[in-house]
Amino acid sequence: MEIYIDGHALDATLENEKTVGDLLASLEEWLSGAKRRLAAVTIDGRKIGADSLDAAFSLGLAGCTRLDVETSSIIELYVEALLAARFHIEQKAHSDTAGDIITRSWDTSGGRSFLGEAYPVFAARLDGFILRGTGDKKKLVLEIEERLSELANPEDALVSMKETIHDITARLESLPLDIQMGKDREASETVFLFSETTDRIFRILSFAPKPAAKPHAALHSENDTFFEEFSGVLKEFLSAYETRDSVLIGDLAEYEVSPRLSELYNRLSAVDTRQNAAGEKAS
Repeated sequence: MEIYIDGHALDATLENEKTVGDLLASLEEWLSGAKRRLAAVTIDGRKIGADSLDAAFSLGLAGCTRLDVETSSIIELYVEALLAARFHIEQKAHSDTAGDIITRSWDTSGGRSFLGEAYPVFAARLDGFILRGTGDKKKLVLEIEERLSELANPEDALVSMKETIHDITARLESLPLDIQMGKDREASETVFLFSETTDRIFRILSFAPKPAAKPHAALHSENDTFFEEFSGVLKEFLSAYETRDSVLIGDLAEYEVSPRLSELYNRLSAVDTRQNAAGEKAS
């Protein structure tokens, strides 16, 4: 069986795949590593529509001679979803008579489906406003603009978080004591801000160019395990907070989380210094 991805022949050996559905599932997993998604499927010259997906997926590979797959960049899909969300928000806010049309349009849109899968918490806030008229329109639009800006220039977006990271590092030092003294509001606020900040950091990094494509030696370099290790520490820290293990929280905050936040702050400061020096040289 011949397999083509975006017009290019795929040089791969089938393993345990028996049906088209098995094969597409394997391709989706492979494509995710390249930040791409399946967009369209053609089997022996016949494009598969939504109404024939089930039948196509159960089709045995022995009955097919050629499979053509078209893909889309996840970044492209993300941008399209964000622009669609902004459009629906604006239409919802300024339309008294077409509200039901806007609601139905968003409810069945590909953008809503993409965001619901990739960013469920954010998608739920969008649904609240577009589908039910709840939430803050201004904040949602600002968040959409922020996310678009992250995609346009991830390095600048990270550098802009430098002082926030510095402030969170300082707050973490007081977290164990806040928990021990019953200052639940202060502790919850610190963990919320910490979680929001780190979520954004890793969201930006997931779309940042690899070092080979664009050197970010001051931020991350090839074979650097800093962010991978940081992600593991974050999960352990948030788990400790959920169980209110103040001793473990204190140890993680002092010896694991804070040092890594400080290291990240230093890396972003180095990037900021390099950018400023480049700007001065260019002028």
